Amino acid sequence: MIHPLQSFALLALVAFSSASLASEYSPAETLVDGDKVRCYDRAYDKDRDGYASLQAPSSLLDWAGGKMNPCPYGYVPYAGDCNDADPLVRPFSSEDGFNQKDDNCNGLIDEPRVEPYDHKKSNQLVWLPQSEQGLMASPTTTWVESEVLGSETSSRFALQVHTHTESYRKRVFLPVDASGVGRVHRTRLLSEDGKTPQTAWHYWYSPLNQSDSERKRAEMLQAAFYEFSLSDSGATGYKGKSPNGLRYGAGHTFWWCSEFYSFAAKLFDQRLSKLRSVSALRRRFRNADATEVKRKDILRLSRPGDYLAVVLGKGRALNHSTMVLAPSYRINKDGKKEQLDSLWLLEGNHFNKTIIKRRKLKKGKSLLGKIGGLGTLSAATTVRKTNVL
Repeated sequence: MIHPLQSFALLALVAFSSASLASEYSPAETLVDGDKVRCYDRAYDKDRDGYASLQAPSSLLDWAGGKMNPCPYGYVPYAGDCNDADPLVRPFSSEDGFNQKDDNCNGLIDEPRVEPYDHKKSNQLVWLPQSEQGLMASPTTTWVESEVLGSETSSRFALQVHTHTESYRKRVFLPVDASGVGRVHRTRLLSEDGKTPQTAWHYWYSPLNQSDSERKRAEMLQAAFYEFSLSDSGATGYKGKSPNGLRYGAGHTFWWCSEFYSFAAKLFDQRLSKLRSVSALRRRFRNADATEVKRKDILRLSRPGDYLAVVLGKGRALNHSTMVLAPSYRINKDGKKEQLDSLWLLEGNHFNKTIIKRRKLKKGKSLLGKIGGLGTLSAATTVRKTNVL
C-alpha cells in the first residue's frame, strides 16, 4: 500500500517518468488586444487539428465580437503543435500513457496525470500512472507546489512516498489540504529537483464550514473544476470529443459561457439550471434585498462560485458570464494583507475553451471592460444579487 508520510497537502504521490524534462511550455493562444485578436496562419496546420505549428506566424486581426471562433477563414485561434503530421498530437490533448510520445506538446513524455475525480468526490484528486517507472515498487521523494488562489505566493515542499506495482492505469485517490477554509486552492506536481512543473494546476475548494450551503458550494465548484479539466485535456470545447458547448445544452454554434455557469450552479440551486444568457442569469439573481455596491467592493463581497457578468471585446452591453474564484492580494513589507485590483475567474467559452484567468477590474488594454451583475450565492438556497455602479 502507499504510506502517507505527511498530511499537509497530498498524502500520496508517485514517481515520475524517466523521460527528459523540459521547461514549462504554454501554447500560443488567441488573445484579445483591445479590439484585435491574434490568429495563426492555417497553412501551418497541416494535420488540420485546429492548432498551427510552433513556427506559425501570427496576425492581429479585427474582431467584432459575437463569434465563437474569432479568427476568419484561413486562420486558426491556437498554435503550438509540436508534431503537425499527427492530428492526435497537439496542445490541450490528453496525455496517452505508455506510448513514448509527447501527446500534449508540453515537452514531457508519458508524465503522470493528476485530475479531479468528480463533483461527488469533493476535494479529491486522482493519480493515473502512465509510465513503467510510475508502476515500480520503490520509495521516492517528489515535490509539490501548492497555493491558496489569489495569494500570489506558493509553497514548494518535498514528500517521501512509497509507490508500488499497480494494474494498468489504476486510479489512486489523493486527499488534499483542508486548510485555508472558504478559499480555492491549487496544486501541481514538480520534477524531482523541485523546479519543473510536471502537471497542470489542479483546483479545489475547502468549505468554510459544515453547513448545507457550503456543501453545495463545494459540489458546485468541484463540478466546475472537473469541467475545466475536461477542457484543459481537449475532451470538451474547441476541437473536443464533445465540441463547443453541446455538453452544457448550448447549440452547436452558440456561445456557451452562461450555459457553463448554469451547468455547475444548478448543484447549488436547481433554479439556476438551464439559464442560457447573461440577461437570464442576471434576472434570476434579482430580488427584493438587492444591494448597490461600487466596483471596488466586488473584492470584498464576492465569494468562490459567485456570478459576475462582464463585457469582453467590443461593445458596452454585458456579454460574458464568469464564475468568481478569488480576489487577488499580496503580503506587503509590513506583513499585512494588501488587496489587489483583480479577480481570479473561471470562464466558459473563452474562445471555445474553459479557462481560469486573473483579470484586472479596471478597464484597459486586454482587460475587462464594463463589469456588472455580481450575483452572490446566499447562505440559504435562495440567491440575491448586487449591482455594480
